[in-house]
Amino acid sequence: MSKKTEKELKRVRGRMLISMPHMADPRFYKTTLAVIRHDASGASAIIFNKPSKSLIFSEVCLDMGLKCHPKWKNQPIYYGGPINTSQIFVIHSSDYHDKDTMNVSPSISLTSNKAIIQTIAEDKGPNLFKVAVGCAIWSPDQLDDEIEGAWPRNGVISWLHTDLNPANVYSTKDNWNDAIELYSQSMASNILKRLEVEDAKYNF
Repeated sequence: MSKKTEKELKRVRGRMLISMPHMADPRFYKTTLAVIRHDASGASAIIFNKPSKSLIFSEVCLDMGLKCHPKWKNQPIYYGGPINTSQIFVIHSSDYHDKDTMNVSPSISLTSNKAIIQTIAEDKGPNLFKVAVGCAIWSPDQLDDEIEGAWPRNGVISWLHTDLNPANVYSTKDNWNDAIELYSQSMASNILKRLEVEDAKYNF
């Protein structure tokens, strides 16, 4: 198997990244992210578990000259990442689609334009959504190395990754602790299963 093919098999587009507990970078400390792109040119993702402490949807509408439906005035705006912090990204259910919409997974899409903000402001937008400001971006192979702990990271893994599901993405609860716990339980279960299989080989 070629090195290129090995890298391609490890792509995590459409999955959820979970920052490791030891990650000291304050921009990603205890974060969960939706990976929207991961290919040979690099990767990008949106943090979805960190609501802004000060910014709400009505303020975004005001900046864009839009009238906000009362239902969404206090909708929190999420910190999406440290890059492109003046750009708005909307993670949403697949019932909304326009020319700029990107399908992240079968039930999760991403759109970044004024049109979707307007439809939400008019209460005509997707059934489920989160509005985020900024994103996270990695250069080619950078995310791969952070996931694998490859050189020059000396075996230090920064991210876990698992299935990206709507229950996590659209929840208003900070799901980092639950994500870490569920991942740990899954790993423990897989280890036990492998041990049972190995044990069965020698007990026949």
